[in-house]
Amino acid sequence: MITRYGSKRLPIAKLKLPGDIKQRQASKHVQELAKSLETTGGAPLNPPTVDKETMRVVTGCDRIAALQLLKQKTVTVELVSGDPIDLARATIAENLYRRQEDRDRLIKELVDLEQANISNAVLPKAPDAPPKLEQANISNAVLPKAPDAPPKLGRPSTGKNEAIKKVAKDKGISEAAVKQADHRARAEEKKAAEPEPEPTPPPPPILTLGLDVPADVLAAAEKEQALVDKMDRLLAELNRTYTAYQDARGERVGLKTGQRHATALKNAFDAFSTIRGQRPACVCPHCKLWPELRKTCACCRTFGFIGKTDLDSIEKCLLAEGDESGVWVAAEGKRPQWRTMISLRGDDF
Repeated sequence: MITRYGSKRLPIAKLKLPGDIKQRQASKHVQELAKSLETTGGAPLNPPTVDKETMRVVTGCDRIAALQLLKQKTVTVELVSGDPIDLARATIAENLYRRQEDRDRLIKELVDLEQANISNAVLPKAPDAPPKLEQANISNAVLPKAPDAPPKLGRPSTGKNEAIKKVAKDKGISEAAVKQADHRARAEEKKAAEPEPEPTPPPPPILTLGLDVPADVLAAAEKEQALVDKMDRLLAELNRTYTAYQDARGERVGLKTGQRHATALKNAFDAFSTIRGQRPACVCPHCKLWPELRKTCACCRTFGFIGKTDLDSIEKCLLAEGDESGVWVAAEGKRPQWRTMISLRGDDF
């Protein structure tokens, strides 16, 4: 039960405000409330209520947040006192209708509050076990009457269902709606408590064959890819534009002129198809960035990477990774020898 003691003007600094008062001030509805309070002389028509014993604001935190936006130093409040459970119910009940964006969370808090307030049922004591008979062949033994079977106790009630029923009845909403809101709020809390997954690093712009590729090689490959992609888009636009040009001119384009234009365009596309085939696709499998091999590598020409066309014609053994990864090494005056990357030495060259 809540007892009321009347109104009193108090300094806002003496009140115990919730920890989210700054967040409330930033919300749209509190800022709109502050504007409306200016039309009522800077005082809310319904004063906030404050616990007389603790100075905690029971209801009206948004109104006080709005007054703070208006630089008010004092506020008229209604002093109350009562059972902590009743005061907590009053706080949640007001926010439930005034802060619809927090509805699920507030219903869940109300269910928790009611559940904590419901004491578990006292379990009935199990009856004593019947006495054991000494001998089965005792003549005329009067067997004691077996007691009634004890009731099945089952799992102790947590009061959750009773709490849901009470919240639904008090707030005039269905039990199913309370359960769903409670479930959604708990799922959001669980999700918020889970650590953020580590961001997945973007894949390298080219196949690395399991090698530790220097950043300058990756940057050069990415830049070249971007330029090839830009040319591809420009040529596609050129093709669309030329088609529209042909449609616009119609028969005015002479046969020879039309053939010359088409041939020039075809030559441009043929030339670009060669460029597209050299778009960086993989670390050079021939030198695998080994310094002594890279500086004389005829495949990548010291760039450290090759295009799709060259990659399609590479020996499969050169694409192996891990312990099987290797290169062909041709020492001076000797035939090329296969060397795995883990066995390469300076004297192999």
